[in-house]
Amino acid sequence: MPAQEYRIRRDARQASRDELTWQHNRLADGRLAMVGLAALLAWLTFSRHLVHPGWLAIPVILFIALAVLHDRVLVARDCARRAMAFYDRGLARIGDRWAGMGSTGAAFQPEEHPYAADLDLFGRGSVFELLSTARLSAGERTLASWLLAPASPADQEQALPLYAGSADRDRRATWPWRTEASARAGEAPAARIGRSPRSHAPCRPCPVIEGRGWQAKASTGLRSSQAKVDG
Repeated sequence: MPAQEYRIRRDARQASRDELTWQHNRLADGRLAMVGLAALLAWLTFSRHLVHPGWLAIPVILFIALAVLHDRVLVARDCARRAMAFYDRGLARIGDRWAGMGSTGAAFQPEEHPYAADLDLFGRGSVFELLSTARLSAGERTLASWLLAPASPADQEQALPLYAGSADRDRRATWPWRTEASARAGEAPAARIGRSPRSHAPCRPCPVIEGRGWQAKASTGLRSSQAKVDG
């Protein structure tokens, strides 16, 4: 299940974050200790003249090494936090609790647009909020421009086969149910193609599939069958 996998990965990132937080605290204490050691050596060197000045290089070198290691730990902890936030948003989407958790993109809402308001592209619970994972304003502007621009003819041609496949799957999924209903009524299945199983009235062909290749031919065949049965 996606939700279970997301929880497992989020828990793993949380454990990593907790471990890195512990390392961050220890390294911060070590850097502070090096500062104190350097101050003590400087006092013994220049005030008491008890220590050679070369000893000051030891805490300085250790401080630089700890600083480099500390920076790597902080970067890794930030990555773990971002990963946790990513999986939290994923769990919110799966649980339908994502509305209000991200950027609404209300600033990109145009005053006059043919479909932006009808499709809820921007605002709380909008398409923009569901899709956006941008962290910078440039990414948000890019996503908004994609949502506001209609698909090009080339993109529409690429989408038509996907639509056709989806329509074919829906047709095959409902076919056994229609056949069984026709058999119970004692009528040949072919004689009832295109009729509504409840009202026994001819189904009106869907205007969306009119004129789309084999789907248009299928629609024409259904209407011919209806004419023969009704006649």
